[in-house]
Amino acid sequence: MFSNFLTQKITAPLMVMSKILLLSSAIITLSGCKSGLSIKDGDTEKLLPSQQLADLETFGRVVTSVHPHLKCSDYQMSFEKALANCSKRLNKELSLRQFHSVIRPVVKALEDDHTEIYTPVGGSIGQQRRFAGEIYSDIKSKETVGSNSYAISRERSLCILKFNTCGMPWEHHLYKAFFERFFRDINEHKVGTLIIDMRHNQGGYSGNASELLRYIADTPFRHFEKAERRISEESLVFYSKCDINLLELLERDFHITELEVSEEGTLLPGTYVTEAKYVNPVDDALRFKGKTYVLIGPDVFSSGMLFANTVQCYKMAPLVGRKIRWRIDKQKPGDVILGELPHSHLVYMVSTAIFSVCRPPGAKYITPDYKVPIWKLWNSRKGDAALDYVIKLSQE
Repeated sequence: MFSNFLTQKITAPLMVMSKILLLSSAIITLSGCKSGLSIKDGDTEKLLPSQQLADLETFGRVVTSVHPHLKCSDYQMSFEKALANCSKRLNKELSLRQFHSVIRPVVKALEDDHTEIYTPVGGSIGQQRRFAGEIYSDIKSKETVGSNSYAISRERSLCILKFNTCGMPWEHHLYKAFFERFFRDINEHKVGTLIIDMRHNQGGYSGNASELLRYIADTPFRHFEKAERRISEESLVFYSKCDINLLELLERDFHITELEVSEEGTLLPGTYVTEAKYVNPVDDALRFKGKTYVLIGPDVFSSGMLFANTVQCYKMAPLVGRKIRWRIDKQKPGDVILGELPHSHLVYMVSTAIFSVCRPPGAKYITPDYKVPIWKLWNSRKGDAALDYVIKLSQE
């Protein structure tokens, strides 16, 4: 078992977030958002029909302004039909929970797992307003690199890296330093096998994940080929609230000659197609020369999926584990912005870009090269059957 052979365990020296905003081909993981309403106050506060309709109009306007799918007539017709059907149902007072249930089909019409209106936190609008206000302070203050850790078995010449999050764009220097330390450490310990366990990785900034891939890649790589991005007033306001320099962030990862910039040096609203830059591996002397395995599972999401997909596309290492449950086509939405509806204060996120990724023809899901037999998972009453499986595979 994993716990039986560890001789060393190291974590990055930073706090783990309780609410994580993961941007740039990203998803939001808000621990409070999925908790739902308490029984005590689940239906205590009602929204008037006029308030419900105003919130629906706000969401429709934001999506129409920023979501890349709405440039396609089929998606636009489907979304407009869902809005019309929803508005017909908003004709009586509803609790936050009831209102959320009624507007959910509008989100589903977009067929985008990065666009969402989150479940209410508590039953009162005041609770929801306070929660929405906390998001921006969390964005600016939280650090995530400490969520990643590794353990070395000298006896087996093996290391397990728990790669749990891709982190924030402004943490790039922290992730770069962490992976420099990590590979220097495992090289000093003469580790022959590296297992990257990313089963709980919910995404983040792909540029941070690239810093890890640079040490196992043999050739230049990129997570995606290009991105079609809709820059709008809403997205610019969001990035400004978060103190994010969007132009600087895009310049790091893309060729930005197509972008239009004002005299003040700020991005102008518009739809842009930008080609992704290739990332070079580290110098040969620093590269990890041993065997690498990447352990995946159903819950890997967003930039975590792009990481696994890149590993498979460039044949950097075999994927082991179980199929990722989220669909990934040649076109993948992402780069979300957040906001809150004016009356219910429900938090929403909406994709602003579509990424073209490397995918085999007809492939809809990321499947492992080595699949953990399901009976091993069913028969495992304790321990970690999937991790045991990849450890045994690595020793063969």
